[in-house]
Amino acid sequence: MQTEFLFNINDTFALLKDPLQFIVAKPRTGRKASWILVSFIREGRESLLRDLRRRGILPTPEALDRIERDVPSRSELLVGSKDRQPLPSRRPIEAWASAVRMSA
Repeated sequence: MQTEFLFNINDTFALLKDPLQFIVAKPRTGRKASWILVSFIREGRESLLRDLRRRGILPTPEALDRIERDVPSRSELLVGSKDRQPLPSRRPIEAWASAVRMSA
């Protein structure tokens, strides 16, 4: 899957994205264009900001502006365009288990 650099969150962390999710990452020292992936966010701007706050990552004012502008909110993802894939169940194991029970 192709990962795209979006912007720096602060001096240490950056925001990347692939076709399925946004990714908080920090550069790996000593390697060119290599990242340590810190967290994966599929549910939009609010989840990204909550994750940054929980991890103690303080975005720069410019990064906050970019997050507001470039990362869709959860409601925008749910309504979104037709080419977006639906968000997965929050509990994929439970969904799988109930499907197995129904087929048995």
